[in-house]
Amino acid sequence: MTCLIGTVAGVFDLTGRPLLEGRAISHLARRRDEWWGVGDEGLWRDGELVAVPAPGVTLNCVQPSPETVWVGADSARLFRLEGDRLVEDPGFAATPGREEWHTPWGGPPDVRSMSLDIDGVLYVNVHVGGIVRYGPDGPSPTLDIHADVHQVVAHPERSGAVVAACGLGLAESMDGVEFTVRTEGLDHRYSRAAALDGDIIRDCAVSWGAVGH
Repeated sequence: MTCLIGTVAGVFDLTGRPLLEGRAISHLARRRDEWWGVGDEGLWRDGELVAVPAPGVTLNCVQPSPETVWVGADSARLFRLEGDRLVEDPGFAATPGREEWHTPWGGPPDVRSMSLDIDGVLYVNVHVGGIVRYGPDGPSPTLDIHADVHQVVAHPERSGAVVAACGLGLAESMDGVEFTVRTEGLDHRYSRAAALDGDIIRDCAVSWGAVGH
């Protein structure tokens, strides 16, 4: 699998070969052999612009699924790709507890990251709004919003196994519903990113880099 990097100047592989030039791409994701990205102009697939958001909508992250492509945006909005249009998802817009979502500086919350598990359940990180589990029965809140989630990652092969980098430490769940926040092994608890490497969790704290668990 080729590693791709999204930049303000386009999308490149690790050799510096451009796949898309002259376009700012803020987030990338894969579905089979396709790459998907979002940037200032809209939603991209393999270097082709496929959907443009409505005026005033900022796209933050993308998560392909077998049925559609999910796109997270500002003001805690979740869109799905329908043909060549991005349509806001009404179920997510009615998530219980949504009225409590906020940001520390008083602005509107964002959908910051998303991850899909092996069962097709979508986990949506709202900053600041915790993690929303979006399954067949609709969206439901999980982790307390005060954990200050920065990124959520679902295990690609284990149902319900989810980790999240948080302001309070590293959150872990084995069922996708109940989370435990851990701080042991972390030089600093304020974590910005997480990744799964087999059975190893890589957690990036704000000051040092990766710490294995």
